[in-house]
Amino acid sequence: MAGTIETGYAAGTGYSGIQSASVGGKEKTDSSFSDTMAGKFRPAPKDMSLAEYKMYIHDVIKRLYKHPSQKNVDWFIDITDAAYRRMQTDPAYEQKVLEYIARNQAVNFGGGPPKFAFIHIDEDWDKCRAYTMGLQDNCPAKRAAERRRLAAEQAKKARRKKLLKEYLKKRAQAKLLQEKFLKGQLTKRRLEHARLAQEWLSQKEETQFLRDQALAKRQTSQTQKEQIIAQQQEQAQEIRHWSEKRQAVQAFNAYEASLIMLSRYEEQLFT
Repeated sequence: MAGTIETGYAAGTGYSGIQSASVGGKEKTDSSFSDTMAGKFRPAPKDMSLAEYKMYIHDVIKRLYKHPSQKNVDWFIDITDAAYRRMQTDPAYEQKVLEYIARNQAVNFGGGPPKFAFIHIDEDWDKCRAYTMGLQDNCPAKRAAERRRLAAEQAKKARRKKLLKEYLKKRAQAKLLQEKFLKGQLTKRRLEHARLAQEWLSQKEETQFLRDQALAKRQTSQTQKEQIIAQQQEQAQEIRHWSEKRQAVQAFNAYEASLIMLSRYEEQLFT
């Protein structure tokens, strides 16, 4: 329920300002309980029974002025028995209650009439309350609220669409930048790999060249060594041949010397 209804009361409304309805320019007769009682006799409210007084108050409330904006408002007026008894014995309280009800029924709700209105009357005025609840489906205020809601939803959808478009644009730009960065990194890595491969090949070729040089040097040293050994063997063989030849000459010379000495010794024997 909404807040308490306390505004909109205008002069000429109230239970003392009851307006009778007319149809076709003629007064419409009302055979209500109050008219029946007035036709015969009109006792004072304090002389009525509680049931009669309730019917009397109900008839008075039914004929109170109601603002056209409340045409389709469902009214619920709850008056306790204690309030009826006080109203019956206290004319000032009765007038205050009826004016309170008339003031609430005379409220101009404009384009936003509620679905329900509730008034609670108790014997203590501080306990009296009036509430409204909901809005009518066909009221201008509800239609305006629905239009505002639809406009807000459309604006929200448009904003989401705009944000999504901006997000997708930024995402595409970020993707392009990322692809460009990755391509740059890939090119850089390829160049670095090629440089390292070239360095490795250069180092390998240099190592192989040094290895070949060392091998050639070893081979040259081995050849030189073999040549030296061959020369030494040849010299040794020559020396050996020379020594054998010399020994042979010496042996021949010694043999000749021994033959000469033998011949001389024979000569000495026979002379």
